[in-house]
Amino acid sequence: MKKQLCLCGCGETFTPGNNRKYKTPACGKRHKRALAKKPKKVMRKCNVCPVEFVPKNTRHVTCSPECAVEWEQMKDQRRYEKRIPATHKQPEIETVFRRADDWDHKKYLEYKRALKAPNGRVCMAEGCKAGCVGFNFFCEFHQEQNYRKAAGYAFLDEGGSARQSASGIMG
Repeated sequence: MKKQLCLCGCGETFTPGNNRKYKTPACGKRHKRALAKKPKKVMRKCNVCPVEFVPKNTRHVTCSPECAVEWEQMKDQRRYEKRIPATHKQPEIETVFRRADDWDHKKYLEYKRALKAPNGRVCMAEGCKAGCVGFNFFCEFHQEQNYRKAAGYAFLDEGGSARQSASGIMG
């Protein structure tokens, strides 16, 4: 069997078993009393200035309140620098009316004409290759279909009537 040295410092060896650390219970009590007498003073270096201090709490990283304020500012700066810069920018949409005195009928007509012009997009409906106008993603035909579906009239295209029961028995 392997012998182990007693942790209390008495210098005696014993056969370990059942997670034992001391030869006798008296050795354990003696060691605990010795540990209680020695306060653990762990010196820590301040994160802001090069001063060593004994923290009152394990979460303390600065030696004084002044250093704590400076540390918070440094932490905010690090968080700001760590952020991922935005690689996408939302396109700026030019508004028709910038100010109240900017209104005139000529600009209104230009805006309406631009809405009717093709925007270079192709209809998103499956199999449709028609062009879109204005800010839309669907051609005029599929816009009407989508509107009807949203309004609940999709079954009218198949020849159904506006009044139809859920079971289909009533006409």
